[in-house]
Amino acid sequence: MGFTDKIPKPPRLEKFCFMFDLYLSVKYTSFLMVILWAIYALSSIISAVTGNSIWAMIWSVANIVAFLGVVFGLSKNVKMYLMPALVLCPIAVVIGCINVIVNFVTLSIFG
Repeated sequence: MGFTDKIPKPPRLEKFCFMFDLYLSVKYTSFLMVILWAIYALSSIISAVTGNSIWAMIWSVANIVAFLGVVFGLSKNVKMYLMPALVLCPIAVVIGCINVIVNFVTLSIFG
């Protein structure tokens, strides 16, 4: 019995947000994200067509396709379809933080 045998194994993630099992929770959350991005795309269509709304449509479609890929990848057990969402989520967080800072500086509270 060596030293590495005494090291405990890392815990496995079995539940997501204290809901169901991991795969089912990620599938439901991905559906929720598709709905939220679709609402965001719909609001950008309703608003005046500017450069910001065109960028919002491109960003919304990219995220909707990525999260639908997650749902499809979990259904067919193809892990490669999870990669676009894995890349887009941190980018969306960074862009969202930049957007909050810009809207705060320009006093565009609901922008």
